Amino acid sequence: YGKIQTEDNPQAICEKERTHLIPLHHIIQAAGRMEKIPHKDILYIQRDGGKNSVICSNTGTSKVRKSLQKVFEELDTPEFIFIDRGYIVNIIQIMKIADGMAFLKNGEALPISRSHLQSVKAAQNSNQSGCADRKEKCLSHIDG
Repeated sequence: YGKIQTEDNPQAICEKERTHLIPLHHIIQAAGRMEKIPHKDILYIQRDGGKNSVICSNTGTSKVRKSLQKVFEELDTPEFIFIDRGYIVNIIQIMKIADGMAFLKNGEALPISRSHLQSVKAAQNSNQSGCADRKEKCLSHIDG
């Protein structure tokens, strides 16, 4: 017999059901400012030196005094992947992968390192084939 799936038993809740619990925005807090950027608006995050990162979104750029790895850990969602040591990209923003480059919806092209190329292609294929299906299932679970 299977385990009963309840909020008291998080191990038993499948990934599809937990999807709606993931935050949909990234919060930047620094001295004197707080900025909330929706995940869907983040195009990519670029390393700017060792301990600084630049978040590039549809609304502009925001600098944070955190390493790229730390920002990646804070995002903690499968839509964001490393495509190079210096770039994290929002997989939903990639329109095309060609010649070792990721072409984004806004027209920018970012380099994909050879070591990340296969995982980026796999993530994009997985996102394109299952995105609508996952969203529909999650919404039906939330509504039902």
